[in-house]
Amino acid sequence: MDYSHNQISLKSFRRRVCIDWLKLILRFQNQIHFYDIQKIFTDVGWEKPHVEAVEEKSGRVANTFILTIHDRLANDYQALRQVLENIGSAYPMSDEPTIHGIEIACDFYRKGLGSNHLPALKADLLALTYRLQTSLYVKGGKNHRQYDPAIKGNRYLDSEGVRITPEQNFRINPEGSGLSWHVYFKWFDKFNKIKNTFMTLEPDKWRARVEVTILGEELSSFGLVKLADLNGYRFETLASLS
Repeated sequence: MDYSHNQISLKSFRRRVCIDWLKLILRFQNQIHFYDIQKIFTDVGWEKPHVEAVEEKSGRVANTFILTIHDRLANDYQALRQVLENIGSAYPMSDEPTIHGIEIACDFYRKGLGSNHLPALKADLLALTYRLQTSLYVKGGKNHRQYDPAIKGNRYLDSEGVRITPEQNFRINPEGSGLSWHVYFKWFDKFNKIKNTFMTLEPDKWRARVEVTILGEELSSFGLVKLADLNGYRFETLASLS
């Protein structure tokens, strides 16, 4: 299908901005085990986070850890701050938690269409996905590519004859870059290991999604260095990235 002639309006969509994941660096005065950090999260009812030791010593202890937070807790600054204060009370830190990386997602949901209008819902979301992908493409960057399941690999858009298709995810800049983008039509979610397939979302959760990942030194360009910088941060200001 040719989506280039479908001038879909943003007014037809509801927008939601959230943190997809957040990586923090925690530095402690004394060596501790990664389990000590996880236990405080689970003790107050949160899911066990991923904790990676930096320069791990014998006995799997370290002074510095990279903590990865997802979903609800990543978007609740006050709750996250409280858990980290609990950790600091039990195991004194040598510095305030700093941001190591963050991924912000902007989701666009179609207004007024649901499971009773699946063909129109999908067509409009794909049309918006195409608009978002093509507007990002003309802004520059490197390694413009889409993953093509048919060839089980990437199609690079600097090749002659290759065109953007909204049915496939679209990325700019190599993975691990200080700043990278990912734009796609999201209609499935977590991988089901038992069924060996992805779980399909309910139609009211289908959306066009833009993900912006910021890592390392690039974070300071957007005023994101310490954990406290997240308090009240307006992620809508990052729209200028796209």
